[in-house]
Formats: sequence, structure tokens, C-alpha cells
Amino acid sequence: MNKTTIALFIIGCVVLGCASLYVDPQASMDAAYYHIMANQLEKGKGFTEPVIWHYLNKYNSLEHPVDYWMPLGIVLYYLTRFLTGAGGEVWLNIFIWAFLAVLIYQNVLRLTQSRFCAGVSFCIHILCGRNMFYLLTTDNIAFSAVLGYCYFGLLAAKESKWYLTAVSGGLIALLRIEGVIFAALGGLIEFYKTRRLKVLFLYICLVLLVLAPWVIRNMQVLKTPWSTNSKAIFLRSYAELFSEEFPGTLEHYLALGYKEILAQKLNGLWVGLLNLIVVPAQFIFFPVWLPGLVFLWKRGSKGFTLFFVLLFWLLCGLVFTHQAEKGTAMHISAFFYPCYAILSGLGLFTLIEQAQKRKRIYRFVGVFMVLWAFAMSAANIKILASNYAVDNSPYIRLFKTFSPDPGDKIASVYPVYVNFLTGCQGVTASKYNSAGPAFIAKKYGCNLIVTDERSSHPSKPSLDEWQIVGSHSVLVLYRLK
Repeated sequence: MNKTTIALFIIGCVVLGCASLYVDPQASMDAAYYHIMANQLEKGKGFTEPVIWHYLNKYNSLEHPVDYWMPLGIVLYYLTRFLTGAGGEVWLNIFIWAFLAVLIYQNVLRLTQSRFCAGVSFCIHILCGRNMFYLLTTDNIAFSAVLGYCYFGLLAAKESKWYLTAVSGGLIALLRIEGVIFAALGGLIEFYKTRRLKVLFLYICLVLLVLAPWVIRNMQVLKTPWSTNSKAIFLRSYAELFSEEFPGTLEHYLALGYKEILAQKLNGLWVGLLNLIVVPAQFIFFPVWLPGLVFLWKRGSKGFTLFFVLLFWLLCGLVFTHQAEKGTAMHISAFFYPCYAILSGLGLFTLIEQAQKRKRIYRFVGVFMVLWAFAMSAANIKILASNYAVDNSPYIRLFKTFSPDPGDKIASVYPVYVNFLTGCQGVTASKYNSAGPAFIAKKYGCNLIVTDERSSHPSKPSLDEWQIVGSHSVLVLYRLK
């Protein structure tokens, strides 16, 4: 690395490090979950969840094997602790994102010989709009982006490096459940590029080798090689994920009626379009992306990245409809963020080169794009930080005034975050369980219940059996007598 790239890496780390001061690294449920599971590994408990946070499967105890989340992000955050400690996990994201920004700068510079356009791509990647908030939490945004950069770069290369594609595809599958699609299609594309069945066979073998540790663990613990949780496809609403009564059958889903199903799918396509394309484009970058696509097409690009964007747009809208609306589409978009930043630089270069008397105008456009990205990133950090503070602060304050014993078990609307704050095992007991929180608490042996006026079941625990031991704002804490 030369002095310029070293300087850019340091600038990226400084900008992201300063922005992280305004973000709670465990603000979201996903971020808190990764932190909790890294704790579990540190305690020697392996891939065992200390809470029941969904009802896609039936559980006999609060602590149970992981059967929904994928392991790679958990492992990476656990390993980071050896360097940064449990409080500094987010620095892994910062280093990855800054390093990616440097690679993007070098890529655009190599293709255009324009430091200005390469610098715009660098800045747009660092200042990534809404995703900047989630990047600065212990979520998997940075991991998705770096694997996506490698994966799509390999697919775009004229010379097949199928073995590297297999490794990156396998790692994506270990990062997110939909990563299996990346791994499978990568094999087909490498076969298309080489026209050799031997390559396809060896590709499959290498992917399976990458996945082998997780498959073996699943066979030993779950008695199945891969936990797909296919029942999630039959959710009639996202709320059913938290209902014990959810049957997860096709018949249950079709009873919704074709009109409502069609309306949900159309809304899913709209939400997917927003999260996969519009929001990463920060609403205004499309005019620059289009000439960027033309630039790549003229240089022999096969359009594999565009194919994946369109494919996952359809999948998010038509298959992962409710999950996509609640975060899946946003997380998938992270795989494409480096490609979008590169498109921005290439498109801007094309516009500048084609202009005769308007070159200064397009340079101003580049400056405006960076300023816009800064404004969007700052605004989203402020808005999302405020929104999550509203959600989380009552729990933080409640458990500052009342400290449960380590052996207490808590039924609540938000068991992942409650565990993050208290370390206590727990179960979700929301308004979507018709029996009420007391029934859920007794079923799973909980001696504490936290009700939340914003989303708790209207049926309150009976004061004949439960006593109020704490409250704050919208929360009430009950203990079994």
C-alpha cells in the first residue's frame, strides 16, 4: 500500500470512529444477539441461545441450540474480543469498511485513471447513508459487504477462479441463511464460464468442505444437516413469528385469501425495491449508476451483479415478504454496497468524459454526491439512534433500578435485549400469544415478567400470583410470589 491508500484507510477509520460515538453498538436486536452469542462462546457454552425469541420451532427449555442464526458473524465477533475486548467489537466493522473503501478507490482509479472519481467512490462507500448506523453496531453489515465484494469481483473476472468463488460462496452461506443461494448460483456461473463439469464438481466439494463444520455440528445437535426454518415462508404477518399458535402450514397461509396474499406480495416488491436499490442509491444516485453500468458493459461485464440484485428483489418481495420488510432486505443490500459505490465513480467518470463544456458541472455533481451522502448518513444516525433510544431506554432504566439475580428467568416482549442487559434467560411473551404472559412464564419456568404497554398482551399477570416489584415508564416488572 502506498502513502495515499494508507492515508485513506486512516481517514476512513477516523470518520467511522467519530461517527460511532453517536451509535449504541448493541442498539438493535440483531446487534444485541451477536454480542450475546459471542458471550456464549466466551463462556464455553458454544452455539446455545439463552432465550426463546421466536416460535418457528418448539422448545422444551429456555437455553437451546442455535437453529435459526448462522455462525460466521458470531465467530468473527468472538475472535475480535481477543484484540479489542468485549466493548470494542465494532472496531472490526470499522477496519473492514475502511479497508473496503480503499479497495474501491483503487478499483475505480485503475479503471478510470481519475483520482477525483475514485475519491467520490471512496467517500460514498464510507458515508453509506442509512446503513452507516447499522455498520457501527455489532451487526453483520461489514461482513456481508466484504464477502460480496470478493464474490462479485470473482464472478466478473474473465479468468475463472472457481476455487475462490467456492470459498467466498461458502462463507456467505455461513453468514446468512440466504447465502446458500449465492453459493449455489456461484457454482452454476463458474460452470457457465468454464464449460467444465469437473469444475462444477470440485466447486461443490469445496463449498461442502467450507460448510462441513456447521453441518457436522447440526447433525450432532439438531439431527439435521441444515436448519432451514422453512415455516417462515408461510408467515401471514411478521407478528406470527412470535406466536406459539403459529402452525406454519401451507393451508394456514392460503386461508389468508388470494387478494390479501397478492396485496402483501406487491407491497413486498415495493419494500424490496426501496431497501435493495433506492435506499443504497441514497434516493438520487440512479442517474450516475446508469452510465456506470454502460461503462462496465462496454468492458465485457456479464452483468452478474445486476442479475443478483434483481433475483433478490424478487425473492424479498415474493418469498421472504415479511422478513424482508423487517430487515432481511436491508441486510442483503449490504452485499451490493461496494458495487454501488464503484458504479457511482464509474458513472461520474463517464459523464465527465462525455461532457465538452460542462465538465465543471459534473465535477460539482461529484462534490454534491459526497455532501449528500454525508447529510444522509448524519441524518440517519440521528434518527435511528433516537428511535432505538426510545425503544430501549425504558429497559435500561428499569434494570438499573432493579437488578435480577443471575438465576432469574424473565418472560418479556424483548427477551434478546433483556438478556443483553441482565444476563438472564428468557422467552418472548408478546401480545401475539393469546394465552397471555403469565401462561408463557409458567410454561417455561420464568419467575419474572416484564410487560410493555407498547406491545404486551392486554391480559396482565394476576396480582394474586404475581407482585409488582418495579416499573418505569411503559414497563412493569412482576415477580412470582
